[in-house]
Amino acid sequence: MGYPHICGTVVAAEWQPSFIHLWPGIGCPDFLRPFEDTPPPSAIVTLEHPYAHSGVAVGFFCALCATPLPWPSYNDLRHQEIFSGNFDDVTGIDVTLDGETYTLTAQKDGKERTWLCEEAEIEIGDLQDALEALTAEEFTSEKAAGQQEISLTLHLDHEDEPELTIALYRCDGSKCLAVVDGKSVAYVPRGEMVTLAEAVRAIALN
Repeated sequence: MGYPHICGTVVAAEWQPSFIHLWPGIGCPDFLRPFEDTPPPSAIVTLEHPYAHSGVAVGFFCALCATPLPWPSYNDLRHQEIFSGNFDDVTGIDVTLDGETYTLTAQKDGKERTWLCEEAEIEIGDLQDALEALTAEEFTSEKAAGQQEISLTLHLDHEDEPELTIALYRCDGSKCLAVVDGKSVAYVPRGEMVTLAEAVRAIALN
């Protein structure tokens, strides 16, 4: 049996605690299996629980009336990847590193894509791998105070979000601060920044 996906509801619920509509007969997810036989109430129940939300309509929440559960926090539900999109949607990248700016563009020929730096054809694989490997070690809203190490503006094949800028700022010898579209997001391991910078330098040298 398929069970309703609740992650998005939990995120929204943090902002608007209210009511939970309890509908019988929808089923019980695995983590609530011990409470599967709990009789569902027949009416709306007010729950003193931080994740209650008026938009929820799932019967298995009746278990919350009796037993508190270790609900995830908002950060637990966020993407760990700094860039969580599809790299195939990236049509170009403007990279600023060591005081220099490099413009990378993708040319599409059927299903094949060729990447260029200025006029020279390049291999994008190492840069793509390094970009996709940027992972949040700890989420934060702290403002950047250190020097900018590298900045990438991704041009995307999306009408609603045509660009995404990721900048990494020096914090200490072990981590950097990732800022996405001007907003501090998370600390990432400094080694991941170094790998990304080396991939860009390899492209520049070639």
